[in-house]
Amino acid sequence: MRILRNLAAEKFAPKVMFDVGANIGRTAILFRKFFPESRIFCFEPVNSTFSALQNRIGEDPLTEVHRAALGRGNGTATVRAVPHGLANRLVRHKGKSIPTETVAVHSGDVFCNDHKISRIDFLKIDAEGGDLDVLVGFQKMLLDRRIEYIQVECGISRQNRAHIPLENFNNFLSVMGYGLLGLFDGVALNGKRGLWYCNAVFVAETHSASARREAAAKKLEVKDVNAA
Repeated sequence: MRILRNLAAEKFAPKVMFDVGANIGRTAILFRKFFPESRIFCFEPVNSTFSALQNRIGEDPLTEVHRAALGRGNGTATVRAVPHGLANRLVRHKGKSIPTETVAVHSGDVFCNDHKISRIDFLKIDAEGGDLDVLVGFQKMLLDRRIEYIQVECGISRQNRAHIPLENFNNFLSVMGYGLLGLFDGVALNGKRGLWYCNAVFVAETHSASARREAAAKKLEVKDVNAA
């Protein structure tokens, strides 16, 4: 992951890192490789995948693994639960032929408050189409710039209906006081030359207190933000 290598070269020293949609821990292992002293919080909702994640990194004393999803609020939801699947996501209706599970859902603001986490230095989200919902759940922390770097998986091609478009993230995060740092790890589709999706990394801008109040005063209607 090039962004982690770049930040490590710049002597970035994160204390807290979140891996939302951790799957079996590939990103968490990279977090540990580049930042050996950071606390890592991993979230993976699918039971079989969570078990693999636990077996892989659960003995790391600086890493916490949570069988849960992050979203706009707190409660429970249905998750597509194909064993070892890479496209498992929260769903609104149970499919007849697709295995599902019920999973706990937390908003990021509530989780951080409950666990006394005042700041996140790097937030990685790969929620298979639910990435913007995860960000909405961090609204208070975002408005206060208490998250430094944010990485999301976003769609680039307008034909891509599986990923949230880059402009949706940019519209939401710019109001919160974040700027686009760069695009990384681009993937084309079926030999096409144009990008299908990639990782977008945003960074907290330095704003005055008055600018923060102005952003908050806009009262962004997060319920109207499209997650698809």
